[in-house]
Parts: sequence; structure tokens; C-alpha cells
Amino acid sequence: MDLANAFLSATDFVRVTQPFLEELWETSSETVSLFVFQGDNRRECVQELRSKNPLSYAPGISVRPLHVGAPGKAILAFLQETAIDEILQVLPQQQAREELKAALRTIRRKMYCISLGELIAGGASIAAPIFDSEEKVVGSLALAMPQARLTKTLQNHYVELVLSTAARVSSVLGSTKMFANLQGNTQ
Repeated sequence: MDLANAFLSATDFVRVTQPFLEELWETSSETVSLFVFQGDNRRECVQELRSKNPLSYAPGISVRPLHVGAPGKAILAFLQETAIDEILQVLPQQQAREELKAALRTIRRKMYCISLGELIAGGASIAAPIFDSEEKVVGSLALAMPQARLTKTLQNHYVELVLSTAARVSSVLGSTKMFANLQGNTQ
């Protein structure tokens, strides 16, 4: 029953977010991915629209830990502190844990994460969290591309697109958190 409920929940999540993902995909021409928080230290890619560019980067449908890559960190940053501390215990060194905690504070403030070459050399990803009606992080969406194509100008444009899309998806799920935080960041 739990497995069936998880599947149906993910299916509804994909169905509701599909128009937003397609719009982001058409606008950016890059790979767009949707991730669902699976509890513990896991996030699952449940939808991926691959770039039409001849040179592209697509992380693929998979389950990965939260502490690796922009999509996972975009989720991890918005979990309860006790959950974050527990998850970070998998990192072997205290220094690595402290560096990641500092990065998570920045992600919480900016509402997005950028990963360069973290999962695969030459790959880049920009991700933002998605919140539900209880203002809990339920997933993230990401734009992935070759790192060589991510100029500073394009990065700024893509960050705006990802943030806007994540805010709209969160709004459809009943959240006001993304919009409130984005307004706070622009003032």
C-alpha cells in the first residue's frame, strides 16, 4: 500500500507540474528534471525532458543522495536542522559537513543552488526547491546543461527561469513560500 501510494503521489506530482516543465524546457532548450524528496537522504528524478541541443547533459532518471548535486541540495537546505545534521553524518570529515552546512545557508537565502561538475565532469545544474501547501519541501526542479555553455549572462537568466518556475509549481501545490522569499530577495 505504501509503495502504491508513493507511486500515485509521484504520478500526480508529475501530472500537475508537466505544463511548467514543458514551458521551462521550451524556453531554455536545456534538460529539465523534476525531483521528489523520498525521505532519509534520497531524492528521485521522476521526470526528465532532455535537451534538444547536440551537446547536452542529462543526469537521468535515478535515485541519488541529497547532499550531492544542485537538485538534492535544493531539497536538503529546507529540511529541519535535525534532519540535515543526521543526513550530513554520512560525510566522513567534519570540515566537509561544515562547508556543506554553510552552502545550505546560502541556498536557503537565495532559494536556488548551482552545481558545477559535481555529478559528472563538465555538467552543470541549477535547481530550486518546490513546496507544498504545508510549506514543506517536497522536491526540486532543475535545469541541466554542459558547464561550457553556462556563461554568466546565461546563468543569471536561467536562475530567474528556474526560480519563477519553482514558484509557480509551488503555488499550484498551495504554497506561498517561494513567492514570499523571492519578493524578500529583490527588496
